[in-house]
Amino acid sequence: MKLENIFAFIDYLHSNIDRLEKYNDDYFELQQIKSKVSGTNLKNRQSIIDEFNIKFNYINKNIIEPIFKEAVNLNICDPNQIETIFLRNKKIIDNLNYKNNIDDYEKVKHYKNMYLDVYYRINYQYELKTFFDSFLNLLNEIKEPQSSNQSKNDNNHNENWFKVGLLFATGEIQEFRNKNKELNYREITEHFFKNEDLKAEKKYRPYISATLGANKNDKNIYRKQSKMKIIKEHCLKYDIQMCGEFEEKIKDLKLD
Repeated sequence: MKLENIFAFIDYLHSNIDRLEKYNDDYFELQQIKSKVSGTNLKNRQSIIDEFNIKFNYINKNIIEPIFKEAVNLNICDPNQIETIFLRNKKIIDNLNYKNNIDDYEKVKHYKNMYLDVYYRINYQYELKTFFDSFLNLLNEIKEPQSSNQSKNDNNHNENWFKVGLLFATGEIQEFRNKNKELNYREITEHFFKNEDLKAEKKYRPYISATLGANKNDKNIYRKQSKMKIIKEHCLKYDIQMCGEFEEKIKDLKLD
């Protein structure tokens, strides 16, 4: 399946939206006929079932079958599993996302809006409801692609230096240190990362001790222009208030 197939299928639905909408009353009548069955005695039930089948066959011929036929022709779904679209495996969506780019995603948003127009205007039921819901889920699985710089920055968020640096940016470490001057660097590390694994001290303490101690090594976050820039951009993006000390260090590194 390709994005072009998905777009072509939505084009088909949207170009027929007025025609499909004309059958909304037929769907409503079908539901009314169905509701009569449970409250009818056995003698009259068969006639109601026959009435239901006639109406359903009419809807099936004019709506359900043409839509499923188009979906199969465009390879949207497996011909044996049309009512559920049957995504053959997770790799289909992964493949769409892998090949997807910014321009493609702009098209996806456009076509998704077109599909939602159809989705909310057509009174679909039975197999068609399952199909329409499954197709919407498929569209929701197509994610917005990230730029290479954005992906790289997002990966930094899991780095040990970033987690410590963010605490310096907000002033949490400095405030805690001022209130607990008797504590050593190991104890400060344990306070902020007590819920992590047993290696937390080895992972985070070097950055905390070097930064608080103003050491002249690469563990001192205030001395690393690239790291400070990433932390600053993260704070601005997510509206995180930076403390005065951190902002002064940014000015010292001329990152404004």
